[in-house]
Amino acid sequence: PLKQVQAEGAQVGSATVNVVPNRDIDVLFVIDNSGSMAEEQANLAANFDAFVGVLDAVDANYRIAVVTT
Repeated sequence: PLKQVQAEGAQVGSATVNVVPNRDIDVLFVIDNSGSMAEEQANLAANFDAFVGVLDAVDANYRIAVVTT
């Protein structure tokens, strides 16, 4: 049979943790280069500058690779 778990509300201590953000980003675009995907390819091309702009805005250290099928 199942029993309900009773949680104990005790605090052991407190600590300060310094967090260093990691802005290293690797992006891989795998592009389907079949003819039926022309509209999607055009959409990607039209929005690529905006995508890179977001990475620049957060001061990302990024590498971008593109491959086709």
